[in-house]
Amino acid sequence: MKHSTHFKKYEEKFAARFAAAIAFAEERGWIFVKKDESHIRTPRLEVAYFLRAYRRHTPTDEQRDRLLKALRDLGGHSTSEELLARIAHDESDLQALAPSLWSLVRSNTIAMDKDAPLSPDVPIWLPGDAE
Repeated sequence: MKHSTHFKKYEEKFAARFAAAIAFAEERGWIFVKKDESHIRTPRLEVAYFLRAYRRHTPTDEQRDRLLKALRDLGGHSTSEELLARIAHDESDLQALAPSLWSLVRSNTIAMDKDAPLSPDVPIWLPGDAE
């Protein structure tokens, strides 16, 4: 991955290489696209790193059922903050439910816009429902 400033600094050096890559791609019916760090450092990457932390977390059946029922009761749409506030009995319960929520988002049992910046008010919904 190169920074955009690197491409500009070495533009002449890379010109022949990019021309060859473009020709190679065109011969095969492909499209060559040059990407710099601005195409990678997006909210989607932040979300992927965040959700990766929950890859080994498995909600209990009771936690899964509580979260899904509450989300259905909210019309299938909510925010993480609203959903957790609705069903958590206390701070300890909240701390137990939050990882389960994100595990369900990671597994696509609960959907969210993974291109949206992470925040407590990021919309979540049941898959199959329109956002």
